[in-house]
Amino acid sequence: MKSNNKPIMVVDCSALAYSAFYSFGHLSYMGTDTGVIYGFLSKTLAIAEKFNSGNFVFCWDAKYTHRHKDYKGYKQKRQDKRKELSDSDLEARMSFLDQVEILRDDVLPSMGFKNNFYLKMYEADDLLAVWVRKLSCMGRNVIMVTSDQDMYQVLDCCDMLSLAKGKKETLFTHKDLVKLYGVTAKQWAMAKAIGGCDSDGVKGIYGASDPKKPTSKALKFLNGQLTKGVIYDRISCRKGQRTIKRNLPIVTTPYREDLMPKMIIRRDKLALKKFIQTFENFGFRSFVEKEKLFKWKEYFKL
Repeated sequence: MKSNNKPIMVVDCSALAYSAFYSFGHLSYMGTDTGVIYGFLSKTLAIAEKFNSGNFVFCWDAKYTHRHKDYKGYKQKRQDKRKELSDSDLEARMSFLDQVEILRDDVLPSMGFKNNFYLKMYEADDLLAVWVRKLSCMGRNVIMVTSDQDMYQVLDCCDMLSLAKGKKETLFTHKDLVKLYGVTAKQWAMAKAIGGCDSDGVKGIYGASDPKKPTSKALKFLNGQLTKGVIYDRISCRKGQRTIKRNLPIVTTPYREDLMPKMIIRRDKLALKKFIQTFENFGFRSFVEKEKLFKWKEYFKL
């Protein structure tokens, strides 16, 4: 890490890689797909420029996690959809995964980024939550970079640079959360426990609905705006309370922190020579042009 008075960006690398894929997935160099790698680095530079800081903590997803093990059907819809992919879509997905692995295991380490975390059995969400809270407790200004609404539950410790496909990145704060959804960060996991999480296959109470929209009755129940009736009774009854008790640990992040290996912040060993060598290896000529190279040097103190 460099200067203590500059923000630290804690990055959901899967979200950033997907954003890169949709923007630059068509790029290749000498017959090899490079769009995800180029886009990831390009967006990393843009984020560094936006916040005038080269401090990054990169967090990666494991393919199989404690949640998959402990909750039957976790993210099953995603797996089912992948079985229906066309040959061309399947090829694109494999290319994406290959580039993600290269980024995680080769590109970032070779450039000198030391805070590059991947833990077996844990999602990036779990790593994000640990680092956001830990760095916030150290008095650091933290920017969380992700597209996942699940991470609203740590917005009391950071601001969130929200990544959305085809949309401009926007900064989302705890104040925005309260204004838009009517609940606090500390209530967000409970809202997910009540309404469920459609994208992850976590079943909530019927009719309460995933709180991805402000109209969710799970949110209205928590902020006292849900009138008594069928949905209210479903949430309040013993069966509803059992559902909430089952869901709450699964939707709370980090999950199974008691089993998580210890992670420590290390000082980056960034060097201009390392950056240029990486850019040349992948044919990223625009990164070594005068104006762009100046930005790499300025924001990452090369």
